[in-house]
Amino acid sequence: MIFRRPPQTAAAWVARLQAGPLSWWDRRALARWLAASPDHAKQLEAAQAASELAQKLGGSARARQMLAQDLWAHARASTGRRHGFALPSLATAAVAAVIIVMAVPCNTPSSPRIGDGGSARTAVGQIADYALPDRSQITVAGASAVSIAFTPSRRDVALERGEAYFDVAPDRARPFVITAGAHKVTVTGTSFNVNYLAAVNEMEVAVVEGTVRVAYSSRMSTNDAAAEMHAGDVILFTPEGPVLKRNLTPQQVSAWRSRKLYFDGANLSQVLAEVNRYSAKPLVTETQDIDRLMLTGQFPAGDVESVLTSLQQLYGIEAQENTERWVLVRKQAKTTPRR
Repeated sequence: MIFRRPPQTAAAWVARLQAGPLSWWDRRALARWLAASPDHAKQLEAAQAASELAQKLGGSARARQMLAQDLWAHARASTGRRHGFALPSLATAAVAAVIIVMAVPCNTPSSPRIGDGGSARTAVGQIADYALPDRSQITVAGASAVSIAFTPSRRDVALERGEAYFDVAPDRARPFVITAGAHKVTVTGTSFNVNYLAAVNEMEVAVVEGTVRVAYSSRMSTNDAAAEMHAGDVILFTPEGPVLKRNLTPQQVSAWRSRKLYFDGANLSQVLAEVNRYSAKPLVTETQDIDRLMLTGQFPAGDVESVLTSLQQLYGIEAQENTERWVLVRKQAKTTPRR
């Protein structure tokens, strides 16, 4: 199986606990870490308390004043000592870190810019933000590719493969048009998510804000059809026409930006297409009947072992590893030899 490096400190475990439900492997790693030292449980409790306190006090001017007094008291107490320096408590240090981050202006660089005629391609596991010439913003999911071509009358973006979240700057004179295979999404200013499954020519659109117009081809008609979507709509467009896909909010659909993947009654082929964007070794199915299995759940992006565990528990699916991939197969029933 593919393993992430388990957290090694109390602060790292708090961050992992806050990121979402623990997988079976995480729970086992946490149990081992706690058993390694009697101090680990106390450190974890203190780190959790510090995190909660920091969230409550981070924006408080009074908290900053009390913190400064506390740090100054520790500094004074440490002077004159012959050995070492008296550090603040773990909780105080954690609150200090959060408050300092919130109080000091952040001069982080802006998102890299994609110029006219440019493109962006992400690697497996990578999520990247980009700024466009019109002040629009794109977040590109792992193993995805986009390219742009702006003119004075139109803003064109091609989603060649994968998934992207668009925050489009309003401009009624220049529509923003995304092409994904045979599908086109047209807006003038809105926020939405597009997931393009090039292998099967399917596209899912989830609208967070504004209105989106989708033009799509359908085997049921010789002419292209169109659908208007509004905030809260999540629709899958297939070669057979639009299909209301799953009972998820647009925020859940686009939660991959914070490395969370949600599925609600999704075909396994769709699940694996998204999971594999964050897996160093892809998961593939042995037969089409496995592709049609349905899966519901929430998984941290890159947490392949949680997906494999769910499939094993639900359907008896096993993962066979080779040098390049994991092959999902149905568990073979054991037979009793005849005597």
